[in-house]
Amino acid sequence: MDREVRRRWRISMGGFISRLTLRGELNLTSRVYFDGANLLTLSQPSTVIGNAYVTLDWLDNGLTLRGFVTNIGNVAALTGAINTFATQNAVLGYWNKPRTFGLELTKNF
Repeated sequence: MDREVRRRWRISMGGFISRLTLRGELNLTSRVYFDGANLLTLSQPSTVIGNAYVTLDWLDNGLTLRGFVTNIGNVAALTGAINTFATQNAVLGYWNKPRTFGLELTKNF
């Protein structure tokens, strides 16, 4: 079972900044099995991953500045796994991205 919860608050501003938007996300995932036998060694337990965004819009000149943090809790979660027991006696796993943050500046013409 997967569930995503999003909340957004948009505030109209006067003067220099036209609009401020705050957005938060929670991605909730129950245990995921990566094989048909439902082996625990090839599964990912339940996870909760949060993201946050702050956006400033200047509507008169088309500029947008967005700050973001994804995977706020720096949760390590498998996004895929392969059983290689027959050849290497191991499990090969693929991990999600770690906590990431930054700024984006865009211009609409």
